[in-house]
Amino acid sequence: MNILDAFEPFVLPHAPACPDSMLVHHVRQAAIEFFRRTHAWRADLAVIVADGTATTFPVALPAGAVVDSLLGVKVTPAQQQPDPAEIYDAAEGQERIDDGTGRLLAFTNAERLSVTVWPLQAAGTSIKVRAALKPSQVADELPDGMVEQYAPAIARGALATLLAVDDKPWTTPALAGTYGLQFQQNINTAARVAERGFARSGRRSTTKWF
Repeated sequence: MNILDAFEPFVLPHAPACPDSMLVHHVRQAAIEFFRRTHAWRADLAVIVADGTATTFPVALPAGAVVDSLLGVKVTPAQQQPDPAEIYDAAEGQERIDDGTGRLLAFTNAERLSVTVWPLQAAGTSIKVRAALKPSQVADELPDGMVEQYAPAIARGALATLLAVDDKPWTTPALAGTYGLQFQQNINTAARVAERGFARSGRRSTTKWF
């Protein structure tokens, strides 16, 4: 769903005459913060098939999305049982590779558009990635489901910063503070709900949190 179309009804009544580009920017930044802190936007990405030569693979992502963090990576050699990888951040994962570890590990790279799986996997091995996503800095859309569920919360985050901009017809610092507190409360609630759902899925044992 287009960000401008989805969020105008939530934002413009409180910030009349706000330019479209400014509205989209503040909504986008609020959405990035919301999904970064809640991990509420989760996806099982398209299965990667190893070719026997690469250890870093591009991941297929929804338009305008980047990986915030990996939640789980399972590697399944042909006709074998899946093996869960240990999850690290990019620096620690690369350090372990440099140290010569033979343990199965995975991490997303700095650009958040690819995943490294170590050690080298045989051709035909399937790699399943579950990730927490967030909008990119140039996203102009959010998934319909995320808008339906979280639009009011994200709009509060946008208003918390938009109403605090100096010398605008809609500048209202006190109201900005109120929306900021509500936004933080919404983040805390959504994060708890997302974490409970993830725990019930039975996947926690496959993931090393960082």
